[in-house]
Amino acid sequence: MKKSPLQFSLAALLLTVAAVAGDLALMTQVPTEPAYVSFFVTIIALTAFALIGLGGSPGLRAFCIGALVPLGVLVYFLAQDFRSIAFWLEHPFKDYDYGGAALGIHSKSLPRLLGAGVLLSITVGYLCVGFRWLIVTREPPDA
Repeated sequence: MKKSPLQFSLAALLLTVAAVAGDLALMTQVPTEPAYVSFFVTIIALTAFALIGLGGSPGLRAFCIGALVPLGVLVYFLAQDFRSIAFWLEHPFKDYDYGGAALGIHSKSLPRLLGAGVLLSITVGYLCVGFRWLIVTREPPDA
């Protein structure tokens, strides 16, 4: 039986479920400081993996293209606010409005914002795979 372009391996689906569970745990159960550092490292690593994945199979390529848009916005956000992030990492126990102070984001909600961005990148990646599946399965019109 021919495999549909929308089908994924069981390992890929379980990895996605584990990533979403880990992301939600960091957003809700972990204190602000470790969660922020974890998201900072995770966003940089996911962006690097998405760039590497652009050279993979067509399904992986579609996922990576979709995931790079929200990840790119998050990397841009982190890069623009790096000075206040570095100050916060030096004095982590003071309640400053770091990370998005120009946007009025309080320090307690920044890990939730970054976690939502990671979830959005996973969602948009799978949405792009679905659009690719729709385009590939469409029959060309008879001339």
